[in-house]
Amino acid sequence: MRTTVSTPSATNAGAADEAAAGAAAPYGATAGETLDHTEADAVRAALRERGYVVLHNVIDPAAIARARAHLEMAVDAHLEQAAAAGAVPDACVGLPLETRLARAYDQAGPDAAPVSWVAQTKSSFVFQQLLFRDATLCRLMEQITGRPPCLAPRFNVRSKVPGSAAVSFPWHQDHAFFRWHYLLKRQPVRRLLAVWAPLLPTDANNGVLSLEAGSHAHGFVPHRRVGGFLAVPPEAEPAGEGEAPLLCPGDVVIFTDLTLHRSGPNCSAGVRWTADWAYELLDTDDICPPLRRSGGGAEPGHGEGSADGREELPGQMGPPSAERSSGVAVALGAARGNAEDTSPFECPVCLRLIYLPTTLHCGHSLCRGCLVACMQHAARCPECRVDLPPQMTFAATSYALHKALGKLYPSEYAAREAEDAAAPTPTAGPSTGHTSLPLFVLEPLLPRQRMQLHVFEPRYTALTRRVMAGDRTFGMVALAHDHGLATGTIPRAAPVGVLVRVLDCRPLSHGGFIISIEGVRRFRTLRTWDVDGYSVAQVAWLADEPVTELERRIETTLLGAELSAMLDEWEDEVRSLSLRHAAPEA
Repeated sequence: MRTTVSTPSATNAGAADEAAAGAAAPYGATAGETLDHTEADAVRAALRERGYVVLHNVIDPAAIARARAHLEMAVDAHLEQAAAAGAVPDACVGLPLETRLARAYDQAGPDAAPVSWVAQTKSSFVFQQLLFRDATLCRLMEQITGRPPCLAPRFNVRSKVPGSAAVSFPWHQDHAFFRWHYLLKRQPVRRLLAVWAPLLPTDANNGVLSLEAGSHAHGFVPHRRVGGFLAVPPEAEPAGEGEAPLLCPGDVVIFTDLTLHRSGPNCSAGVRWTADWAYELLDTDDICPPLRRSGGGAEPGHGEGSADGREELPGQMGPPSAERSSGVAVALGAARGNAEDTSPFECPVCLRLIYLPTTLHCGHSLCRGCLVACMQHAARCPECRVDLPPQMTFAATSYALHKALGKLYPSEYAAREAEDAAAPTPTAGPSTGHTSLPLFVLEPLLPRQRMQLHVFEPRYTALTRRVMAGDRTFGMVALAHDHGLATGTIPRAAPVGVLVRVLDCRPLSHGGFIISIEGVRRFRTLRTWDVDGYSVAQVAWLADEPVTELERRIETTLLGAELSAMLDEWEDEVRSLSLRHAAPEA
């Protein structure tokens, strides 16, 4: 690996020669070795003095090649769907990654092409392990910080189609974008070292990254919304054009979260592909300058804040209100920089806008339905894998975040509500003539009869969680007489059952439940189907006819006669056994 620190006097020709020389240097020269103290100190000194450092031949070429192959498959799948939907005239099969998107969206326009590929790379081993956790880069980060690197929760993989203005970012600081994530989770705002890596060669024509050396020393600059982006105000922009290092695949730019940077338009004939991610720092690290506002004073969340003690949020104008004091309001202020981008509030399970948000005790938020689904398999947070108590299944919806998402993304949230309303519910109440109920197959139960159940089977623990999240009712049925257990066929439930209501539910440490139930009314099953291992039935309610006094007396007399005959038979059997045991042996 070879470290290059750009200087203000570097010309474009000199930078191009430097990048070409770096590309020609073999990766294996120092890739598998630990940097000596001189190189690590040079990187640390450049970050402190200039706010960024350019490194050549850092990332393994094999990881770059696999990342490009992954993106080629993602682009192929996207264009096939777009062509089928009529969004593009042709999928342009066979064209390389460098030009395929540009050619496919030639008629629709460059702004119609996708920009972010986070959803296609969020679960990718190639990006998450081979690229973002590259061995050489992680060893460098460990040497300059003194501990193993910790990957920040946010990343992006972007494509910049020629002529598109969607990813031409104005001057900004990454701290303005990252801090909403920590504030939303009510966590201390972390300092970051960002990494920007091209997956194809970058130059001045295709929108290379431009950085302003030494800008990090002025502290955090309050951002404003400019053309749909978060950007520093005009008076805080650099006087010059900044420095734009020319990079090849395998090169990286590492810069602090306070370094001013931007990316220009793509004026070339090809698509620019880049990836960016970040590593978290501790407050004790001295790589970055102390976090403070430009012009003096502490940065909100770390010190005094603004003159009136409240934070001035990007994209918000006018006097601050009491609502902004909450973590949700702070996050919304940062998210308003791009109101159409729902990724700041993306559920880690379904990868969509969070609906009926539920916040776990670890600070992560997800859809309530996704939480119920996750608890069926493992009582762990799907993002940080921390163990969750069984009571989290019944966690309430965060109504503040629910209302905020509805205002911030009205169309997307309304679509989620309509989708949820159209979905069939297995726990509908008994008010309609026909409804659907989840079935618990155990034994017959009578109306007004009470019973206590120990629920431990995975299918029935899932049923219990969904019932407790709904109206707390389900159907109790017995096995049919010809249920098929003796012949090894699939067991069948009896056609008549009883609606039961859960009176009390006590979660157990192993994930099961102790529930108390009471029978409500009878029903007949019309048809059944399976949901996650248990049966759900469409039912019709049965009306119980009242019994007359004469019928009750006749029924009582018949039952008395039957009981008397059973007692006589029992007495005869007992007398016979007594005589047999009392007789002397022959």
